Amino acid sequence: MNPIDALLRARCTRKILDGARLSRSAVGGSARAAFDAALRAAIAAAGWAPFHYARDEQVPEPWRFTVFDRDVLDALAREFPHLLPGKLPLIVAGAGAMVQLSYCAEEDPVRAARDPEHHSAAAAAAMALLIACEARGMGSYWCTASPLNAPELRAWCGMGSHERWLGALFVGLPLAEEREHREGFSGKQRARRTSPESGWMRWIGASSSE
Repeated sequence: MNPIDALLRARCTRKILDGARLSRSAVGGSARAAFDAALRAAIAAAGWAPFHYARDEQVPEPWRFTVFDRDVLDALAREFPHLLPGKLPLIVAGAGAMVQLSYCAEEDPVRAARDPEHHSAAAAAAMALLIACEARGMGSYWCTASPLNAPELRAWCGMGSHERWLGALFVGLPLAEEREHREGFSGKQRARRTSPESGWMRWIGASSSE
């Protein structure tokens, strides 16, 4: 199988990750340093996603990735416990980092028609980041729980009023296989995947019946 195809198939939602392996005390902090470096490299790779319009001259890319490292996630849990309902405390505790995904909407109403292009480009960059993380052995979970887009949290991480939130990407080291079966929460749609022939691909052309 093509290695990119294999990565796409292997990637799955891993909601609970092994944050203990990324503590400052783990192997003298070397695991944490290696993880942070890998995440930086994955984000840099994701930055090669396509985009149509330059958002501005200095930073033409329309997407923004705001990274909360392990220490900041600890502070988040202390400062904003009301923004972490349900399983979110477990998800935050296990992650090595959280990446807030957003895109910059146009502030000039004349250029507002470009916003769908910016949104699509940012979504492509987000998927590229998921694949880049998978390629580096990191588990991930793209979370769209609305409390993570609360005004106080946006202000805390410096998101401007023109930034449109796409979700939070939790990244970390996967649980060992036994713990994954016992404690993990996988994506609920993975088992429902269908082939292109089920109807979500339309092929118009001479080879459409092959």
